[in-house]
Amino acid sequence: MLTAANALTQARHILQDRAEPYRYTEPELILILNTALTEVKRLRPDAFAGSFQAATPFFHDPADGSPPPGAIPTTDPWPIDQMFVAPVIEYIAGYAELRDDEFVDGAANSSSGRSAALLQRFVARLVSNKV
Repeated sequence: MLTAANALTQARHILQDRAEPYRYTEPELILILNTALTEVKRLRPDAFAGSFQAATPFFHDPADGSPPPGAIPTTDPWPIDQMFVAPVIEYIAGYAELRDDEFVDGAANSSSGRSAALLQRFVARLVSNKV
């Protein structure tokens, strides 16, 4: 069973952030994940067909205590079609790497190109018919 926690783990692999202390905290990555789902809904509203949810699903970290109303624990099953998992993982990794870009010259920074490529790939995979 695929969960948001699995997607975050895969994003950490792309980010090469696999050992504690993590560079990117769990709440930071969950916030990016929630933003990614909003972007999926904007670009591909059909991704949510059959979910019968008026609002975009959003996740919370179960370690944070009481969830806000409507929040899904990261350990629950993935709320939309699994074909959207890979683009969401790329969005998480690309968006997270943007934070690192402010500390270096963008023209000389290879991660700058990498984060842009991941974010462009997210959009391309969603709007093409080859997701």
